[in-house]
Amino acid sequence: MESASVTDWISAVGSLISAVGIFIVAWLGYRWSFKSWQKQQEENRRLQREEMQSQSRTNALLATWSLMAYLTHEENDRTIFVHRTDEAGNRKLCFRRQQAKEFCNQLCGIHYHQGHGVFMSNEVRDLLFGMKRNLHKLLDAERNNPNDTIPLKNGRKLKEKNQVFDELSRLLKAKVKACAA
Repeated sequence: MESASVTDWISAVGSLISAVGIFIVAWLGYRWSFKSWQKQQEENRRLQREEMQSQSRTNALLATWSLMAYLTHEENDRTIFVHRTDEAGNRKLCFRRQQAKEFCNQLCGIHYHQGHGVFMSNEVRDLLFGMKRNLHKLLDAERNNPNDTIPLKNGRKLKEKNQVFDELSRLLKAKVKACAA
């Protein structure tokens, strides 16, 4: 009879060890699954942040691109520097005061009010605000001139504007392609 109780006792201890082992394996599996799930959630949040930043950079670049209409080589309603023919039939480079003011206002609106300046690269920002500085100098120099279209004495400003336009165009296209990749 004593051997049956020892056998029952050994069987009970074996069952207990087996149950504890199953519990430990289940608990370890749960912990591993939970840690794995947490890592996946962190990765998803990181990817969402990167996607939002990329989208914000793209939006900033596209908003900045809208300023190119003021600087383009092709004349349009927004172009700041245009060629006009004077009374003698000579073709003169002219500066349009209203478009220059609109450019400055649009730049401030895009950079500060819409918040795109946060994602604007230093190179692009420096070129745009350098152009704004030059336009303010022209506006200050011609503040007593009542005309909206003001003839310029030399083409140096046009050359500077063309260089800024070409460099901005190159930079913005490269950055948009980088964001899209």
